[in-house]
Amino acid sequence: AVASYQIFMAEALRRYNIDPGFSPGKVGAFLIGFQERTVTYPTVMAGWNGAGFAKLNLNPSEWPTPESAAHFLNTFRPPLLTGDPISFSELLRLPLEYSPRALISTSLAMSGPLKTELETRLRTKVIDWYSLTETGPIGYAALDGHGFQVLPHDLFIETLDESGHPAAPGERGEITVTGGRNPFIPLLRYRTGDWARLEGSRVLDLEGRKPLYFKTHTRKRINTVDISRVLRDFPIVQHEMVQKSDLSCDLRIRPASTGIQMHHVRAALEKLFDGNPGFDISVDETLGHRTGKVLPYQTELLMEE
Repeated sequence: AVASYQIFMAEALRRYNIDPGFSPGKVGAFLIGFQERTVTYPTVMAGWNGAGFAKLNLNPSEWPTPESAAHFLNTFRPPLLTGDPISFSELLRLPLEYSPRALISTSLAMSGPLKTELETRLRTKVIDWYSLTETGPIGYAALDGHGFQVLPHDLFIETLDESGHPAAPGERGEITVTGGRNPFIPLLRYRTGDWARLEGSRVLDLEGRKPLYFKTHTRKRINTVDISRVLRDFPIVQHEMVQKSDLSCDLRIRPASTGIQMHHVRAALEKLFDGNPGFDISVDETLGHRTGKVLPYQTELLMEE
C-alpha cells in the first residue's frame, strides 16, 4: 500500500513531462518535514529504479550547525522533493543552490501565493497532491490548473450531501470513497470529511485542511503534528485547541477516563511551547456530540506565506 505511492507519483510526473532520472546509486527524492521531533531515515526505492531516498526534518535542532541542512540538500541535489506547505515554506529560508525538477506538496492545502513563490525562487514545478492515509493517492493537480485529476482507476469517488444522500452532478458534497490501496482496510463509502464538486474524473473546489501552525511567546513556530504527539500520551478521545492573537491557547478535551492528570497535560504543553504559561485547559465531556466533526486545531494568527 505504501510502495504504491512511488508508482502513482512517477505517473503524475510523467503526465507533467517531468523525468526525475531515477537511477541506482543516486539520490532520487527527499521527503522534508518541519517538526519538533519525527522519524528520519535513509533507504532506497525499488519502484523508483533503486534510487536513494531519505526522510529529513528541517528543524534546526536536528542538525549540527545552522548551515548543515542546506549543505546536505545542496550536496545530494535530489531531483524530487516532497513535503507539506509548512515544510516548503521553511525550505525557502535555506540557501538552496540548485533547482529540483519538481516539488510534490501533500497533506495540506497549498496556497496560490506560496506555490508561485516556490516556483519562482526555486525555478521548479510545484504539483499539489491529494491523498489520504486511509485511501492512499487520490489525485494530482490537473495540468490546466482546474482541480485535481483522479489518478487510481480502481478508486470509486462520489459526493454526499449533508443528509448523506448522493449530491447532484456538479453540486458540492462530502467526498466519499470506496476502495483504496490497503487490502486490510476495505473502504466502503468512507466519508473523508473533505468537500468538493465532481465533474467526471475531476475533483473541483476541494476544501481540505489548511496549513496551520502555532507560535510560542518567542515567535518560534510549532507544527500541529508535535502538539498531537504530546497529547497522544494522555487518555484523550478528542480535543480542540485554539491559539488566540495574543498567543494564549484554549484547549478543550474529552477524556477517555476520569484519571487524566490535567497538570501533567499543562506541563507537557508548556515544555513544547518553551515555557509559555498561557494555556486555558478545560474538560468538555460533550465535545463532538453536538456538532459531529471537531476541528482539533484553530488559530487567530495569520499564516505567513
